[in-house]
Amino acid sequence: MILFFAYGYISELIETVSSRSNQRKETQGKEKEKKATLWVAYSKS
Repeated sequence: MILFFAYGYISELIETVSSRSNQRKETQGKEKEKKATLWVAYSKS
């Protein structure tokens, strides 16, 4: 029973960490996209 609880807790922890790193990657990608669109708009004008 305790092993099962520990396994669930550890997998939850790993899930949280991986989702955080994924979110960080997503926000970095979005910022790059924003910069790219700003640059395109600036170079066109």
